[in-house]
Amino acid sequence: MIARFGPVIDGVHADTIRLIRNQIHLIDADFRRDPVCNQLFMDFLREPYGISHGLWKMHLYGVLGAFFPDFQRVTGQMQHDLFHIYTVDEHTLKTVGNARLNSRAEWVEDMPQCHDIYQELAKPELLVLGALLHDIGKGLGGNHSKLGAAIARGFCHRLQLTSIDSQLVVWLVETHLDMSSLSQNADIDDPQVIRRFASHVGSLAKLDFLYLLTIADMRATGPTVWNGWKGSLLQQLYRATRLLFETDLDAPAHPSGIDQTKQLALRLMALERVTAEQANTFWNRLDVSYFSRFSAEEMAWHAKHVIPSLADSKLPVVATRNFPERGGTGLFVYSADRPNLFAAIASSLDREGLTIVDARILTTANGFALDTFILLDKEGELLQNLDQRRVIRHAVRHALEPEKLAPKPNQRRQGRQSKAFLFTSTINFNPGPQPYARLMEVTCSDRPGLLSTIAMILSEHQVAILDARINTYGERVQDQFTILLPEDDLPQIDKLLEQLEISLSAALDPKDKQAASLQNKSNHR
Repeated sequence: MIARFGPVIDGVHADTIRLIRNQIHLIDADFRRDPVCNQLFMDFLREPYGISHGLWKMHLYGVLGAFFPDFQRVTGQMQHDLFHIYTVDEHTLKTVGNARLNSRAEWVEDMPQCHDIYQELAKPELLVLGALLHDIGKGLGGNHSKLGAAIARGFCHRLQLTSIDSQLVVWLVETHLDMSSLSQNADIDDPQVIRRFASHVGSLAKLDFLYLLTIADMRATGPTVWNGWKGSLLQQLYRATRLLFETDLDAPAHPSGIDQTKQLALRLMALERVTAEQANTFWNRLDVSYFSRFSAEEMAWHAKHVIPSLADSKLPVVATRNFPERGGTGLFVYSADRPNLFAAIASSLDREGLTIVDARILTTANGFALDTFILLDKEGELLQNLDQRRVIRHAVRHALEPEKLAPKPNQRRQGRQSKAFLFTSTINFNPGPQPYARLMEVTCSDRPGLLSTIAMILSEHQVAILDARINTYGERVQDQFTILLPEDDLPQIDKLLEQLEISLSAALDPKDKQAASLQNKSNHR
């Protein structure tokens, strides 16, 4: 706006800042109701340059809080966790800045598709407004997304936005967490999951806005929250949903395409000199679920390493490979199934200081296990060092050597900051994809060796793990497991789940909160 009406201004003089602050009382209710003032604010949000910087200056000098009193309320508001390291106002303005970075291709070199999407937005100022308002409901008690949507509706009305534009901004505020939550907690390879999400979003235009806002929000939370793995999940969800909009949302869901996946896998295997006959020998050992849970690239990778071991029964097979498109390093183990197998692997990886962000556990009817993991290093990046990957493979093989597996607890100390944010765990069970399966959601304080601890407790109760989605938000862990219950215990399934919940709570809750936690859970049964 400055460049359009006069010479470029490099800064604001101290005398001008003093004058602004001395006259801030003039921004009163009449000023806020003035259509001209509100139109000028919207004109500012439509400027090609300087929006983020301008909003920071307005906030610093008190103008933004005076013009929009709800923003003054969240100014300096602390967020009592390790996930958000900024106050609400700082996080909000960083989110606006991240959203605006998409306007320049050179500013988003790691995610160039975001610039392309931004260029397609009919009204990018609505993305800026959604970013400015997305957390405005925090601190009011209750669901901040719904509370914020009500505030956003009133502000959009004051700014004289059209009904359609207002609805979009309000919808962004209300749903700004949905895309990140779905990408990290649901099976986004499932066409039905994508179809339900597409129906929830409603249009490609709204998907574009939500995708850009989600990335801007996550990247403004803290330096350790965003990583390539989360970016790849969001990108996968976005592309699958966009494809559905570009084809036909109302068309019936297509078949899983297992045959096409197999054919592609065979072509990839041929490059590694694996014949179709050898591939089928390996595949005959696996259940049909294998072909719907892994990509053709993963299937070819597995076959390349497993098939040579079939002739001499040299197990376990342990292999690693980087998946740059997924933002992580893959590890898979093929072995005869044994009690505590998954726990032993998870324990050895944790002792190497690695973060497990995804795990798939496949146990075949003939007693073999194919466990796969996506790993990140301490910095949240994939493992580029070949020597480090060699050490990891050796550590996993060593952990699986004993005849009776006994996972060793991690000896790493828990950080002082994490200890200050300990809280009571919550464990929920929901229906799973098959009669004997359940979706187990565990929310608890993060600590070294958490995944192996959970795996050992499940093993003690003869409960198998089919899938695991691992999500860490600062000091808080929110993991989801697909578990398979022993069939002979199904008549007493409620009792089994109750015992499992008690065991997990005893292991996961801080000692001074265990008694209160168990008593509280008992009162709610």
